[in-house]
Amino acid sequence: ESQYGGGTVKNFRFPGKVDHVGIENMRLVSAPDETEVNGDGIKVDEDHGQYAIKLVRVEDAWVRQVSGEKFWRGLVSVVSHSSYVTIEDCSMTNPISHVSGGRRYAFNVDDSEYILMQRCFSSEGRHDFVTGSRTNGPTVFVDSLSLDLYDDNGPHHRYSTGLLFDSMKATRAGAPSWDALGHFNVQNRKGSGSGHGWSGAQ
Repeated sequence: ESQYGGGTVKNFRFPGKVDHVGIENMRLVSAPDETEVNGDGIKVDEDHGQYAIKLVRVEDAWVRQVSGEKFWRGLVSVVSHSSYVTIEDCSMTNPISHVSGGRRYAFNVDDSEYILMQRCFSSEGRHDFVTGSRTNGPTVFVDSLSLDLYDDNGPHHRYSTGLLFDSMKATRAGAPSWDALGHFNVQNRKGSGSGHGWSGAQ
């Protein structure tokens, strides 16, 4: 209405966006050099597969019943304005890489929205269930498990919002007891990494 300033309605198109696609019922294994070991006995080769699956500019997509092994970044990364994506009943095990920044993000969401990850499993990751920058949600992680986690789960940097972590469990690498608290953090990371600042808001 003109009394409220007027307005227009336009048809929006996203060139290059792929929609109505899925990946399911697969086992994906990277092929690192497993003889490259650091002083702590950790296999550290990174001249092999980063992510098993990277969803870039997709809509109405899914990944279901997929297992990945040895990839040094993770199983699934949903990025670049992807939306309406479901990841379910998937696992990422035995990542092979250094245990340091930018590595072992088993289930990652960055710059995307309307994402559901459910009934997933990861072991020996750093940030198994994680969001990056410009992730305004909603993003839901539910009924999933991290074993032998080296760091924490949750929003990672630059104020991700609209997040829900429900019925999630994690164990810290080397710790014998279950303890979800302390492994899912929303915090001010200040100048860590690339200048992460507040990682997010619930």
